[in-house]
Amino acid sequence: GGYFHEDYSPSGFLVADGKRIGERIFDAETSGLVVIDDGRVSIRDLNKFPIKNGERFDAALQSYPFLVKNGEPGVRSDSGKLARRTAIGVDTAGTVYIIVVPSRSISLFAFMHELIATDIPFVSVLNLDGGPSTGIYTVWNGERIRADSMVPVPFVIRFKKEK
Repeated sequence: GGYFHEDYSPSGFLVADGKRIGERIFDAETSGLVVIDDGRVSIRDLNKFPIKNGERFDAALQSYPFLVKNGEPGVRSDSGKLARRTAIGVDTAGTVYIIVVPSRSISLFAFMHELIATDIPFVSVLNLDGGPSTGIYTVWNGERIRADSMVPVPFVIRFKKEK
């Protein structure tokens, strides 16, 4: 899910099972926070709503950049850097999307434009760690979808349907 260092420690703010992992945090002006509390997923703009001292989360993952922010394009120019991509998004109805492009390389700018072209009314889409750590495993409508990451990853975002 999130960026990590060679020693597999998180590069940004990370909370799993209510416990903070690591001490690092990215620049709040350019990053967002995926928050899972009481089973609800949200994406928080840390420029507007910074993490407060002592604030508690069930789970949280800091990443960057926003591909869509407040319904508007978030990436202003194309760096031309190509990679496999992963993102998480929320639309105006509160539907959460896990978006993975594991089979080809694409720039963040092009990825953003492809997301906008879907006509899904995204409020926020936050880029997650991509490149060789991009992967997905899911069962969707009875079909197994699996695209392994090319390298080991220290942490993932996992969703489980409650019964």
